[in-house]
Amino acid sequence: MGVPENERHLALKETGPRIGAHEWRRLGEAAPIQPHLGDYMIGFPSGLQNTVRALSAGVTTIGNVGQYTAYELIGGSDEILVTEDTVRALAAIAALRDHGALAHSNLEDGSATQAAHFASYVGWAALELYVVERLIGARLTHCFGNTIQSPECRAVVHFALDDLRGRDSIAP
Repeated sequence: MGVPENERHLALKETGPRIGAHEWRRLGEAAPIQPHLGDYMIGFPSGLQNTVRALSAGVTTIGNVGQYTAYELIGGSDEILVTEDTVRALAAIAALRDHGALAHSNLEDGSATQAAHFASYVGWAALELYVVERLIGARLTHCFGNTIQSPECRAVVHFALDDLRGRDSIAP
């Protein structure tokens, strides 16, 4: 999904499903639940295209902001174009913020995983919050703990993330 639709036929097989142009509407109608679109949406050459199509289908939670700094398509991508596309995708989410649209970031998919202390996850979350919410205007939610074995460590980081949001966390 990180590759623009018109180039997907040239790409090596990716790790997830591909949603074709004609399938987006069905995605939003498949079940009476809110679909979450995470991996390979934002932070890739197709980020704006994916985000606009997802929002048009009624999806309001789109990620994964954490992958912007840590993942890259096989063969690489133009970092400037990906950055511009990522900012535009987040701006599209910001435009629908009052209607419940928000960006999602899995902290364990981002650059914080390179640090040796769990406080680094909280610091990275603070940086993402500043960029996504203060500079771009979109709402951001974080998840953490899907690869961390210690319930105590997960809890401490979640409490710290909640403190960053002034006790107004979304999906802790």
